[in-house]
Amino acid sequence: RITATKKHLAQFIVSTYKQTPVVAKRIVDAAYQESVRTDLSPLLILAIIAQESSFRPKAESGYGAQGLMQVVARIHSKEVAKLRHPAKLWHPESNIATGSGILKQYLKSAGGNLDLALTRYSGNATSYAARVRGHWAQLRTAISLPPKAETPRRNA
Repeated sequence: RITATKKHLAQFIVSTYKQTPVVAKRIVDAAYQESVRTDLSPLLILAIIAQESSFRPKAESGYGAQGLMQVVARIHSKEVAKLRHPAKLWHPESNIATGSGILKQYLKSAGGNLDLALTRYSGNATSYAARVRGHWAQLRTAISLPPKAETPRRNA
């Protein structure tokens, strides 16, 4: 089931976000890998990527946020230092690992409150959590999962 699900997600990214199949597969694989490490839902990770970068690995904001999960190196210098080279933020796997780790920390400091963690992740952007939840629902529909209560946990 996971293989078919991952294939559907990659196809959705290709068709909706005009990403190449190879890059879409790398992104989906990395999200699933990090979901195991962080115990976050892979669909939540992918929803954040959809919101932050529209699945563009080389996305960069005027604020200095980089990559798929729009990690800001100067704010998250401790996490970025673990990469041993800042250029690794442009690699899908490294960026997803770093962004997912940051979100996991925020979720813990927010006492498990996903909306608070997402708001902090965004730098306190208004309605950010609602936008991420919208992408999350879209991803669930893309893989034909029935609607259910959303949870940040890995099994969602």
